[in-house]
Amino acid sequence: MSLIKVAPGFGAEGDSGAPFGALLSRFGTAPDASSGIPAHETRMTNDTAADPNLIIARITADLARLGQSIAATRPVQRPTAPVRPRLLHTVEEAGERLSLSRSAIYELIRDGQIVSVKVGGRRRITQAALDAYVAGLAPDDPATAAS
Repeated sequence: MSLIKVAPGFGAEGDSGAPFGALLSRFGTAPDASSGIPAHETRMTNDTAADPNLIIARITADLARLGQSIAATRPVQRPTAPVRPRLLHTVEEAGERLSLSRSAIYELIRDGQIVSVKVGGRRRITQAALDAYVAGLAPDDPATAAS
């Protein structure tokens, strides 16, 4: 005799595709061969099935085993190395950081507003140069912005 009434398609006897079939088989329904639970553990006697504490203990044990099984199948996440800020930026990267085009960055370099260096024939801009350029920008004059 089963204490659990189940709607059709949710673990009723003979429903081998039910997601809860393995758990329900522990409490008096037919053993489910695909559950992986040994046949001697799938049935409970009528006197133990009436004890709710035993049912709760068995469900708790089943959930603990399920949690261990899930944890064992998950990939181990290793800590990643901290991201260090770049010391030198390409012209394209500087443009992205300032929301300017590549040609606008070259123009600012040519006008001396952004200081750059050459490394192996390639133009690079330090983060300090970008910070100095942004710090030197004059805010919009509120008197002229209103007109």
